[in-house]
Amino acid sequence: MLAKKDECCMEFIKQGTKFILPILIHYDLDQIRSIEFLFSQNLDRKNTTKGPENVEKFALWDAQNESADVYREGHENVINIVWSREDTYKFKSKERLFLDTRITGNDGYDIPTTIVSLNMSPTLFLENEELI
Repeated sequence: MLAKKDECCMEFIKQGTKFILPILIHYDLDQIRSIEFLFSQNLDRKNTTKGPENVEKFALWDAQNESADVYREGHENVINIVWSREDTYKFKSKERLFLDTRITGNDGYDIPTTIVSLNMSPTLFLENEELI
C-alpha cells in the first residue's frame, strides 16, 4: 500500500514534523469512489468508541470532492495525505502505528486491503517549540 522506497514512501514518521505522506494505491483510481485512511496505534479497537474522532488520525479521499489535506497526485495512483505537527504528537514515539484503509469502488463494493505498519520516531523538539 505504501509506495516502495524507490517510488515515494516513508517507513518512519517523525514527531513534530509537518509533511506529506504519499500512499501508492495498487488499483486504478479512476475506478475508486473513495478511500478511508485510519491511523492508530491500537490494533484492538473492539472496546473503543467508534468513529473517526476516536482514532489518532483519519483521512478521507473522495474522488468527486478532493480536499487540500488528502489529494491525488496528478493522474497517478498516489494519494497524498498532509500531516501537521499536531497530528504526529497524537501518537506515542518509539512505537509502531498502523494504517488501515477502506477502498470503495465505483460499484459500491469494498476492495480488500491489508494493514500497514509504520514507526513513529521521537524528536528532540518540544511540542509547540519554535527556535527561529
